Amino acid sequence: MKKNIKLLIAGGALFVTTLASCSSGTGNAIDATVPDLPANAYVYRGQQSSTKVMFYSAVIYTLRDEARAYIGKSKFGIKAGDDEDTMLKKLHDANAVWGHMSTTSSAGYVYPTYYLYQHGYTLGFKTRSEYNALSDADKAKAVIGVEQGTYPDGVDGLMTGTFDVTCGFMDTRYGSAYVQDGGKYHNNEKLFKNTYTIAITDPIMNDTVSIRSSLSDAKREAIKTAFKAAVQDGTKDQEGTGAYLLYQIYSHTGYVDAKDSDYDSAKNMYVWSEKQKGNDVTIPTNVTWDTKDTTDSDTTIKIQLVPSNDAQTLENRAKALQPILKKLSGGTYDFQITVGTSEGGYEVPTQALVAGQTDAVFLPAASYASAFVSHPGKVEVLLSAARAGYKVQADDFAGNSSSEMFDAAHKILQRKAMNGEVDANGKDLY
Repeated sequence: MKKNIKLLIAGGALFVTTLASCSSGTGNAIDATVPDLPANAYVYRGQQSSTKVMFYSAVIYTLRDEARAYIGKSKFGIKAGDDEDTMLKKLHDANAVWGHMSTTSSAGYVYPTYYLYQHGYTLGFKTRSEYNALSDADKAKAVIGVEQGTYPDGVDGLMTGTFDVTCGFMDTRYGSAYVQDGGKYHNNEKLFKNTYTIAITDPIMNDTVSIRSSLSDAKREAIKTAFKAAVQDGTKDQEGTGAYLLYQIYSHTGYVDAKDSDYDSAKNMYVWSEKQKGNDVTIPTNVTWDTKDTTDSDTTIKIQLVPSNDAQTLENRAKALQPILKKLSGGTYDFQITVGTSEGGYEVPTQALVAGQTDAVFLPAASYASAFVSHPGKVEVLLSAARAGYKVQADDFAGNSSSEMFDAAHKILQRKAMNGEVDANGKDLY
């Protein structure tokens, strides 16, 4: 076996990486010829949906064997009908090199690492030298990883053989390559045909508008009405409108109703990540929620923000948003939005919710999960930021509810659909 040596530069450091390959290979896998799918196969080309969803997914890709062979790399033998554990073992045993993002990237590192952990690769990504230093028993629990730079680099690195697997948001092929004007993969459908989806991870939940659990129904409805209407007030590019201000504050472009159970996956991720730090936490069960207020002691709805950029700029935008929210909610309640400091992160406004000093806080999914675990029954999710989903998930192979949209069975079905292994009705073709 002739090994393919690649020089990678990351963070100013030079690394030598040995890839699993039969020969040095040349060219780009986009030019490979891959057999056509069955005539009645579902065809996926990264189409986005008008349906708004409260999550996005991380997706793991490799090349189809014919495309790997075209650039001189050994075949993995992954075929239609393989379950995920079988595919992961084939990749592992062939010393596949996984391209991933930095450790802070949810879609490019954190959720793929959690996915590997769930499937027995509990040591996650290791550099080649780290992997080689492991015992045989520990090698069985790890995969070889390299930092891929950007998401477009991830797509290109896969197609040119720099690495064998890439991790990214759904769908990096579409957003970071297919629709990029002037790029070498622009509008090239072979980007999808010549690649193979290994896995769709657990959902990465969007930001929340979280409230104190004792908040009255009247104030809950006012918040929902105000924010749903505000993102429709003008556009994100029309200065001074609700849509513009919300986009400038937290880049939000939509909201949908949410409930605590929608964020179960975020809680599971939070517990796992804390355990990796040595903190033994558990998800509370049989939670008793605080009793809701039946009347409001005042007509002010208090909201706290954590700075996403310059605090003074954020405060100016928040003040401009206040009268818009009041008007759009019907005028009964005044909205008072305060901006805290970045020190202490989201724990400070969470404590204010728990103490009843504020009514609502914008919390990322992980921070909501932390609040739920640390203060059961005190903090509740009311709204989720929403984004356009991908058609394969949000429409064609979605579940009957928000949680079923990404349950285990639907993730498998969506993966098969992305690979053309089912027809439009979800019937297996292999």
